[in-house]
Amino acid sequence: YTISAYLGKELIAVHIAMEEKSKKTVYYFGCWWNRKYKSLSTPTFLLKKDIERAIKEGVKYYDLEL
Repeated sequence: YTISAYLGKELIAVHIAMEEKSKKTVYYFGCWWNRKYKSLSTPTFLLKKDIERAIKEGVKYYDLEL
């Protein structure tokens, strides 16, 4: 469940999460992004894409640790 975002060949963000298949659960661990591109809202976009994928795959619980 780790997703990376690139601007051309440059890595600008990584969203890190892990899936526990037996419980149909995804655990969010964090996000790193290049602060130079903070105005692109990349961390929020990656989280959105990850949650959409989890819903599509029938994940029952997404733990954001909030």
